[in-house]
Amino acid sequence: MRKVIPPLVMLSIVLWQWPVCASMQTRRTPVVVAVERAIPAVVDVRTTKEVRVSVSPFSLFRTPFDDLLFPRELRGLFEDTYAATSTSLGSGVIVDATGHIITNNHVVVFGPRGSQVADQIEVLLHGEDVTRQAQLVAREPSEDIAILRLIGNPPSRYLPFGASSDLMIGETVIAIGYALGQSHTVTQGIISQLGRFVEDGSGNTLGNLIQTDADINPGNSGGPLINLDGELIGINTAIATPSGGSVGIGFAIPVNRVRKIYNSHILGKPSLEERLGIQVQSLYPRWRVALREKVDGFRDVQELHGILVTGVKPGSPASGVIGTLDVIQAVNGHRIESSDDISTELVPEADTSVRLDTLREGKRRSVTVSLDQPKRVEWLGMELAVLESQWRSDWDVPRDVQGLVITAVGTRSPAQRAGLEPGDIIVQIGPIGPSRSGLPIRSLADLARARERLAGMARLKVYFHRSDERRAWFLRETEIIRG
Repeated sequence: MRKVIPPLVMLSIVLWQWPVCASMQTRRTPVVVAVERAIPAVVDVRTTKEVRVSVSPFSLFRTPFDDLLFPRELRGLFEDTYAATSTSLGSGVIVDATGHIITNNHVVVFGPRGSQVADQIEVLLHGEDVTRQAQLVAREPSEDIAILRLIGNPPSRYLPFGASSDLMIGETVIAIGYALGQSHTVTQGIISQLGRFVEDGSGNTLGNLIQTDADINPGNSGGPLINLDGELIGINTAIATPSGGSVGIGFAIPVNRVRKIYNSHILGKPSLEERLGIQVQSLYPRWRVALREKVDGFRDVQELHGILVTGVKPGSPASGVIGTLDVIQAVNGHRIESSDDISTELVPEADTSVRLDTLREGKRRSVTVSLDQPKRVEWLGMELAVLESQWRSDWDVPRDVQGLVITAVGTRSPAQRAGLEPGDIIVQIGPIGPSRSGLPIRSLADLARARERLAGMARLKVYFHRSDERRAWFLRETEIIRG
């Protein structure tokens, strides 16, 4: 016989189970989701440096008469020197599939004003129990950014760059890092302000920083600041504190600036400023005040935003078109608030011109600047150049061989380890695999596209032509390993 559960009993069962289900849903907040996405890409960083320490009895028992009784050259006879190990703790974030890690420069340097680079760098990935080795591949001391690369197996997870051009004061942010030696610590706060300036302790002024009240402590340096979408928006770098610990005023380097440094050092992409031949300065309040007071025409400008041109290189594409004290407000129609907003993504390498909306003495202008196409580019330790007709004629290169010629190879570089030599002509690059599949390389624009598509691969197959003593050209292939 079929049993029927009374309605009141059924209702009591549903109400008994409902709070558990509802609790699981309500507890899974946007913060939880964002952390789950980002934390696998965060690493603890431990760096060490062996230093020489000198100890003298004169440094322990000083008297006013030491210099008279024991001249400096005699005191040296009593000094004892020994080796000591200095250690630094910090954080980092993996930003691509090949294992490149962004961290702070001050995490990997030691000594007065950061004059000595670490001897050893170890990183601990989330969920792993054994540290891995990493190598330093690039530094930008003036921006307090360093780029590392994992040695060995590539990482399983990474956190791509987000954007910092549309950040809002008051929006929720999350910091993750090796706070006070506590691995992968997560803290939450808001963006307190934008465009802050701090001194980094080495004589550099870091500008246009994100200020947050998310707790940032010693050890958080180099770790990510993320938004509620789990996107990387900044690299934590400093705190303002009277005690050495967090008091709710922390600073992060905007990710747009970090991306420009990564593009330059890892992808070999020149910044738009370099391509134009200009120097720029973010238009912060003190600069706006100075323009309104000292430059005709700016006093009555209602919306004074953008970047200030502080220098133009003679003979550059911008020379004669852009002038010092011009204010660039838009690039190809994209609004510009600071120098970090000018990214290579706004103007791809293949573009031959760029449209700039500017202010000159307060008057709005729209100008088009023709961009010089680069003749050569450096990648993986080799310098690649356009295969010009004169070179082709001098070396009897057949017409059906189309590619980029290697003009130089760096010592101990990935290109040299792969056996590539000056004079080789690269014609195709692709992933490692059984088939001869890859991307044709006939121009620097082709190379730029290939680098974008293959950026996440640690090992690549390179097809190239090489001539013998009789200048007969043969197609060859080799495997090139990054790092």
